Amino acid sequence: MTTLTHYLLIATFSTVIIYIFYLLFFRRETNFKHRRFFLLFATLAAIVLPTGSYYVIVPLFQHQQVEAVNFATPTINETITTSNSTVSSTPIEQDIASLSSAPMETPIDWFSILSYVYWIVTAILLIRLVIQLGYILWWYNNSQKVKQSFFTLLFHSRFSSPFSFFRWIFMSNKKLPSNDFEKIIAHEAVHVKQKHSIDTIVFEFLCTFMWFNPFIWMLRHALYLTHEFLADEGAIETGIKSSHYQALLLNQAAEIELIGITSHFNKSMITKRIKMISQSKLVPKNRYKILFLIPAALLLYLFVAGINGLDRKKILIQKMSNDPIINKIFTTEEIDGLAQYRILFEKSVNNALGTNSVNPDYGQLLILDNNQSSYDGMIEKLQFPRKKVLQLVATHKGFENIFYISDFHGIKGIQFISKGTTLAFLNEMRKVYPTYNNVYQIFKFAGGFTFNSWHNRKLNLDDYALDSEAGKLFVNLLFAYHCNKVIKSIKGRLVVKERKMYSARFLHSFQILPKEFKKFELNKNLLRVNDTQEYQLPAFIQLNKWYQLQGKSDSLWVSLKILKDTYSSIYYNLSYQKLNQPIESKTGKAELSANFFFGKEFVKDNRTNDVFEAFQFTNRLPASNHTLLKIGQDNTGGIRIEITNRELGYKNAPILRTKKESWWKDYKKHYNVKTISTGSVKVKITNRKNNQFKKEAICQGKILSFKNDALVDSLNFQTIEPVGDRYGLNFNSQPLPNVIIGSKFGDYDGRTIIIDESGSIHNMAGGFFFITKNQRYIISPWHSDLSGISIFDLKENTIIEKRTKPIRPAKWYYFKNNYYVSHWGKVPKEKAKDPQRYGNYGETDKIYRVNLENGQLETTSLHLANVQKGETIQLLNMEDCGCK
Repeated sequence: MTTLTHYLLIATFSTVIIYIFYLLFFRRETNFKHRRFFLLFATLAAIVLPTGSYYVIVPLFQHQQVEAVNFATPTINETITTSNSTVSSTPIEQDIASLSSAPMETPIDWFSILSYVYWIVTAILLIRLVIQLGYILWWYNNSQKVKQSFFTLLFHSRFSSPFSFFRWIFMSNKKLPSNDFEKIIAHEAVHVKQKHSIDTIVFEFLCTFMWFNPFIWMLRHALYLTHEFLADEGAIETGIKSSHYQALLLNQAAEIELIGITSHFNKSMITKRIKMISQSKLVPKNRYKILFLIPAALLLYLFVAGINGLDRKKILIQKMSNDPIINKIFTTEEIDGLAQYRILFEKSVNNALGTNSVNPDYGQLLILDNNQSSYDGMIEKLQFPRKKVLQLVATHKGFENIFYISDFHGIKGIQFISKGTTLAFLNEMRKVYPTYNNVYQIFKFAGGFTFNSWHNRKLNLDDYALDSEAGKLFVNLLFAYHCNKVIKSIKGRLVVKERKMYSARFLHSFQILPKEFKKFELNKNLLRVNDTQEYQLPAFIQLNKWYQLQGKSDSLWVSLKILKDTYSSIYYNLSYQKLNQPIESKTGKAELSANFFFGKEFVKDNRTNDVFEAFQFTNRLPASNHTLLKIGQDNTGGIRIEITNRELGYKNAPILRTKKESWWKDYKKHYNVKTISTGSVKVKITNRKNNQFKKEAICQGKILSFKNDALVDSLNFQTIEPVGDRYGLNFNSQPLPNVIIGSKFGDYDGRTIIIDESGSIHNMAGGFFFITKNQRYIISPWHSDLSGISIFDLKENTIIEKRTKPIRPAKWYYFKNNYYVSHWGKVPKEKAKDPQRYGNYGETDKIYRVNLENGQLETTSLHLANVQKGETIQLLNMEDCGCK
């Protein structure tokens, strides 16, 4: 049911209440002013009150017993066929497939049909009303006018019956007896003085938009009759005898009415009017009857509030809109969609928890008894309404920046847009609640939520702000991600060679690959995507390779020996000794988690204040011995591991390191590390020559940005080919105080990299660059085979990248408040810059102006000699890079 339909239904029932009050207390009321006041304002209240968002919760439904159901945890089908390059689906995927492939009958959408009918009739009535208003204006312009003190008389032969409209009284120009004329004017003058036309216009519009409501028409009729009673009463009060006035009404009864929106002297209620003139007037005891408007308004308020209280969606939208974080990040349409999703989610939560509460216990969802089996069981008990969620996401535009729908072999599922509104929401949450900083980092690098930030440790639920709508929304979104076990599907075609090397969990984790990956092939430690991109497992994850690592803190000594590595699984022996306690040891197997492909996690070694990138290996069974190993390589090539489990704790476990005597020698030989700081932002730039290939050394570049010593952003260049005149990262020139600017060269793809005051990294096509005089724009021509220009607006933190005409920039000039670039091309021998080196090439007379608004290079009529009168601009970052 749409919002408009919901409103019209409530407003209709509200007018029923008002009409019942009118029949009971005001139909026989002779105080016509009170009667008019009630009809007008009570009806307006019935129309306006349903638009409010107030509500009271009416306990109409009793708690129901929820049948307990045992849910079996689904097993993963490990059968992967290499010959036909397919992956057998899980039972869950088969369930989805059956839903997707089942023939569906398309029902008749009666709501849509009725909606079209409603708007067609409304349009017709609205046009009719406009035409009537047009007639009045036309008659006004074509009538003979006689101005009086507070109204204007208009005479025309077309008017067979007197009527009034605001300050105009329309009369026939045929001659009437003077007594009749005065009586008619006295009657119509009351309509003018009491401004009855305002009431008339209001009710005409109400009837136009609520034409289907018979009670609005009956209220309109009652109000028009009251207008006539008031006019008759006012005319008689001028001294006209009642009997003479009644005779005039009978004489005028046969006349024809012209326009429905005007006040006529002769209406079809002549009998009622004559009878009312004969009755006695005001009854003293009825003077307070108008106070019945108060209980009528109160009853209306309670009725609408009760209906709103039954509308769970409306309540949620109001609560979520009032939350400062949700209101800041999500649009009205997105909040509407999230409220609908939350209703679906909470129904399944109530079933899983065995309750019929309006507000389920979100804290219980996070705790889940702190073990994986409870978590898996809860996921299954939720009975996630995948079909309804898919339909909601597909039809609701408010989800365009939150979810997208993937489709593989007819199996549909939803996935998060990892850089969409959800990321912005988590960014705002971490500003208010520090606990969400880890959640934000995980989501940003892994493309989804994870329980690793709280799993297997004591939770402080207050840190997750579960009493706020923003905290509840986080739990909703978190379970949407994890319930993608039920609704996600493999996007692409997996080809596996030597399958026995890989665990079933590792192979199944390929389901979370982004949708743009249509084909991926796994062969030993090499992953090939779409037949073009290749990704290697790190060198330290190799078959049968092992390390012994040690680490210690003031109260704990730890040693880890990797016994065997099968690419995706690690067999290890862990020894540890707490202060003044005997050494304990355990052996286990850990598997590479799914985020291996999405991007490694950044782990900080608090003892050295250094950061390394880590892959996650997880031992989940048995749950009491859950161990998480984060394995990575630091800048010196050494292996580091962070271990967290119940025995070692979660905050004080030391970082383990391999013992390698040649660390510093290799560090100086292969690594070039530079740190730049501005304010509270610190950027660490690393260039590393990688000689693992037989050809020329490949450069690897890494940029880490910190704010107040907390990691904010990162940028990695795994393989920078040594092409062009230089390659690697160059951050030598820093012309601005609050911004750090660098360049990346080589790889046929020059880049200009800007780190702003928040620590965020902006990566755009470019290379060399310069800053405009007003220090607002960074201008960088592309250092690649493609011709283009990029402009970064430092004020708005926005990037403009434009591919331009195939020109080769020669020099840049600042001339008459504009920026120009000359073209490098063939020139006469006498103008060649260096014939022996460049041949017949130099600056030509083709001069282009930079349009700072759209990034285009615009052709000009200027010559080289013109712009050379200005200032020659020196490009920055033209020195050799970290690798060359």
